[in-house]
Amino acid sequence: MKASDIAPFIRMAFILTNPPFNKFVRNADCRLFYVLEGSGELTINNETFHVEKDFLGLWRSGIKYRWNFSKSQEVLIAIINFDYTQTYKEKGLIPQSNSVNILETEDFEDITILNEPILINKAVVLKRDVLDMVQEFNTQNIYSEELLSGMLKQLIIKTVRLDNSSLQSHAKLEPILAYIHANYNKELTNQALSKIVNYHPHYINLLMKEYTGTTLHSYLTRYRMLEASKLILNTNKAIEEIAFETGFKNPTHFYKIFKQHFGVSPSQCRKSGLLDSTISKGKKL
Repeated sequence: MKASDIAPFIRMAFILTNPPFNKFVRNADCRLFYVLEGSGELTINNETFHVEKDFLGLWRSGIKYRWNFSKSQEVLIAIINFDYTQTYKEKGLIPQSNSVNILETEDFEDITILNEPILINKAVVLKRDVLDMVQEFNTQNIYSEELLSGMLKQLIIKTVRLDNSSLQSHAKLEPILAYIHANYNKELTNQALSKIVNYHPHYINLLMKEYTGTTLHSYLTRYRMLEASKLILNTNKAIEEIAFETGFKNPTHFYKIFKQHFGVSPSQCRKSGLLDSTISKGKKL
């Protein structure tokens, strides 16, 4: 499964005022939790974590977990039960227990951190998104199901970006991306970059996949296309000259890749200005 395949089905979205204490449960579908009030502990995968207000947890089906809050304090937790796809939307609300039939079991190929629980402290920037989803679910206006699906996909992507491990990977990747942006017109490989940033070539590839969702080769090609499009639209340079300036040794290959990427040839793009709308539809990095 890839990020582009995410089309969530929201089974339930509500605020729980009396979470179960000291009781292990296993969820059949996916879960997103946001602690609105209270503090305590969460045990998940045999590890115990301290949680407090503005904690966010996101994990897929089949996870065994336990909340432990003091019964003397007010506890409010926003909960979203969902699937990443529409495959099991005919299923009703599935109760938690120690033994359940797991629904979705797919692994993510690109956003691999979604294959493991994501636990984020101080996720206050996502609070409004969570509460808006709960409100929309309980209002059930026309097209709520479709709107909620889009809202949850956006929230999932925001969560991935905010996840600490993702941020750490970004910090490690920054010098790599900076070098690519400054030297995209040269021949670049994982091996060549490894000598510059002192990372193993395999590790560079892992960082690229985790943060950009693509390989070094694909990212470099996209960036070259973006720079080439700027030159085509904003200069009178010959197309062949632009091909060489953006790192292509063969103008014929450049023409082929450009048309695959944007749907029009370089000359058609310059003549009609079609590329402006093409970039705005998602080709831009």
